Amino acid sequence: MALDLTLHDVVPDGDEPGLFTVHVSVGGGRGPFRLYVYLDGELVGAWHEASDRYEFRAPEQRGPRSVVTVRAIDSTGRWGGTSRVIRTAPVPAVVAVAAST
Repeated sequence: MALDLTLHDVVPDGDEPGLFTVHVSVGGGRGPFRLYVYLDGELVGAWHEASDRYEFRAPEQRGPRSVVTVRAIDSTGRWGGTSRVIRTAPVPAVVAVAAST
């Protein structure tokens, strides 16, 4: 039976561009758990200690949206995973230009 892995949210750091925090929970299985985070298929973080929040840095060259995939593996080799599309680039500011005659 697979692990029950939930990706609650992916939050960009407001002060440091390219830094994100993922909030995850793992149900079932036996610890310790290993957690891997991929951004568009590229491994961006791996942890071997239990937590519910993990930080990772996104590569410099990326589009406005990316896919985050989180995989967890327990001590017996069972695993689970989930993915989500996130916004990885800031939303461009809209500048209003008034025309004068």
